[in-house]
Amino acid sequence: MQNYIKPAAFPSEGMSEGIYMASGEVADNTSSGGGKEEKRGCKSKYMKGVFQKPTYQPIKDGYKIGRGCEGCPAWNGNSCRFETAPEEMNWDGDFRPSWEVAGHLPDEKGY
Repeated sequence: MQNYIKPAAFPSEGMSEGIYMASGEVADNTSSGGGKEEKRGCKSKYMKGVFQKPTYQPIKDGYKIGRGCEGCPAWNGNSCRFETAPEEMNWDGDFRPSWEVAGHLPDEKGY
């Protein structure tokens, strides 16, 4: 890790807020291709990085609620791997739900 500076915390009398610090390497959430650095993560313009567990009723609820994040390479059944296990990710995927990749709209009622 380059240019790592260990964080320091100093106690202050009368303060009641807590501080949580982590030390060590952080998962690389950036990629550079062709000289342009790009932040990795959810690419869905409808989900906007918020995990949605499917209701499995897209006819009643529409695709966003009915199918949720299903089909996204980061989808892990009950969670998003961006939040729970980024080290297990294959960063070469299209990080959008399968219904969005297929061209469906979030409120569209579907099969």
